Amino acid sequence: MELKLTDNQIISLKNAIENILLFEEIKIKEVFDYHLKNIKTTKENLQEIESLIIDGQKEAEDLFDWSDTPEYFLGLHNLLNKLNNNDFTFDENQMYNLRNVTDIYSRLGQGHIKAFRDVYSNIKNVHIGGFVSVTNIFDKASKITPKIAIQNLEEKYKINYDIYQVIRNHLAWKRKPEGGIHVDFDKPLKYSKEPLPYINVEMPEEPQYKSKRSNKNKGKIKL
Repeated sequence: MELKLTDNQIISLKNAIENILLFEEIKIKEVFDYHLKNIKTTKENLQEIESLIIDGQKEAEDLFDWSDTPEYFLGLHNLLNKLNNNDFTFDENQMYNLRNVTDIYSRLGQGHIKAFRDVYSNIKNVHIGGFVSVTNIFDKASKITPKIAIQNLEEKYKINYDIYQVIRNHLAWKRKPEGGIHVDFDKPLKYSKEPLPYINVEMPEEPQYKSKRSNKNKGKIKL
């Protein structure tokens, strides 16, 4: 499958992967500062959130002491290498990784700090007890963090959210060709200034997306 992206989409996607890779080095506070340094809240509330983030990072540093790079992060490094080499063909597993990264990145921009735990939940053989402790800290921070609607975010988040929607839609129809009622089957909506990306499977003349409300594209590319 080939993911057709504009130059700005490629840049934004690379930035998203690089940002999520900071979790490999447990640079959680750095990720927080990147996404929420301009968060609109009270000084006291921000101090409480930052204190929780620092506590979460300390807990994570004690929990995630890997001698070998986890498979999840190896997959992200591979995606970044492909993009840097202008290779935009991805297998299904890589598409799932791209969906994961663009989802987490755009959610962090919205203030969903609990997305931090979703990064580490992708790692196998994590100590459950310790992970629950880290999760509780990030969930508490997320509850007191103001949330921002996707349409009010910076362009870099809108671009990644558009990419996420397209991949999510494609994988949903690939997994269940008969469709369903879940939002994954809905036609992607454009939030950024860029045209929606599309997945080139049979070299269609133009982007085509399937929606749960229509079966008119039968026989055409399913996105």
